[in-house]
Amino acid sequence: MVKFFCAGSELACQVSDWTDVESIYVADDVTFAIVNGQVKVSGNSANFSSISDAKKLAVGESQVLVLKKDGSVSAVSLKGNSTSDVSSWAKIASIAVGKNYVVGVHEDGTVSVVSDDKDLKETVEAWTDVKYIAAYDDTLVAFNRSGKMYGYGDNSVTSMTIIQDRC
Repeated sequence: MVKFFCAGSELACQVSDWTDVESIYVADDVTFAIVNGQVKVSGNSANFSSISDAKKLAVGESQVLVLKKDGSVSAVSLKGNSTSDVSSWAKIASIAVGKNYVVGVHEDGTVSVVSDDKDLKETVEAWTDVKYIAAYDDTLVAFNRSGKMYGYGDNSVTSMTIIQDRC
């Protein structure tokens, strides 16, 4: 049996009774876990009760994406605001959440994006053979199956230049 210790807020750390945890995720003042395909939450009133067969989570500031074992994806609001419409996504292998966008990598390596940013959507959906993807705030990076790295986002500290030099 694994025992969890938490150093965050008291509300987010009510996890002592969680057992059989498959994976764990954190955000500001909230802790999530997947237990037997169900999403457990401490520190937020988000409702995950209708979601079963969860495989992975991607946690953002205002929403959580839930990748299910069948490759479908659900979006759940953390702050009572709207969520991204991912209801048409299928055969998804990986998910990520950024500041104003969500992405899903399909089993065939193509990428779906929900965003109001047309340039982001067009650029990222052109990436091919993607295997891994990660997002944070305004930055998105991905690796394809041959090791090529893609990058999109805030280049104010020239981090994207470094990524491009390594491609």
